[in-house]
Amino acid sequence: DVALFSNQDTLHVSPEDSDDEGQALAAELLNDLAQYHLEHEIPWFRVAMGAHKEAEIVGHVCSKQSWHYIEDEVDKPDITIYPPECVRFHPNADWQDPINSSPYLILMHSMLVADLKERMDEGTWNELSDSEIQSAITQDDVQTTESARARTQTNDDQASLLDHQTVWVHENFVRYGGYDFVYITLADSHMLSDPELREEVYPHTEVTGKRPVVFGTTAIDPHKQYPAGTPEIVEGPQELANEIANQRLDNVKLVLQKRYLVRTGVDID
Repeated sequence: DVALFSNQDTLHVSPEDSDDEGQALAAELLNDLAQYHLEHEIPWFRVAMGAHKEAEIVGHVCSKQSWHYIEDEVDKPDITIYPPECVRFHPNADWQDPINSSPYLILMHSMLVADLKERMDEGTWNELSDSEIQSAITQDDVQTTESARARTQTNDDQASLLDHQTVWVHENFVRYGGYDFVYITLADSHMLSDPELREEVYPHTEVTGKRPVVFGTTAIDPHKQYPAGTPEIVEGPQELANEIANQRLDNVKLVLQKRYLVRTGVDID
């Protein structure tokens, strides 16, 4: 915390009315509770450095901030950094705030079939048959990259659904009628949850009025939703530098390692 924030505390909570003893005590308690969770539940160094590294390489980074709560089991803040290919929003979204200006936002999660069925058994998500899950895997397999295809099995390769197969679960944020709704789907074919208001799923967003997702860059590139990363920016000069270095090495080698041509009937030193 000290290295990242130049302060031992990650936040400071103060009462609106410092003369109100009740507000002062509530603020102090809230400050201590939040400080404990932020200090012990979030691997700040890995999260911050990982986000910065991805933004440098790709050009942008996207993360979701939420609170993971299961009664009597889990109660902690959660920060998830998404790979760039797993975040989708409208191409005409405002470049200054593409997450909240887009009419939709899709966050893609890779999940095992066993974990998916566990959520269904718990009643967290709607029940789906094995054939419905298999069809979603086959359909999504056609739409993903070659590397993703290698991680999944199609109906031709696998007759029955196995627990270790990979499925793609989408968390969808959709703005409709002035309200922001959230629902979960299996790929883009089956509903795993019914649409709910964003404020009901993520209560902490009621104050900000924004989605619990942030989108950041290391270099400002106006009017571009996906700014270029450092490798793309320096690609041209780097290619030129490599070419100059290679030519110099070739010339030095030709000078130091000369070739001699031998012809019959000619004196050779």
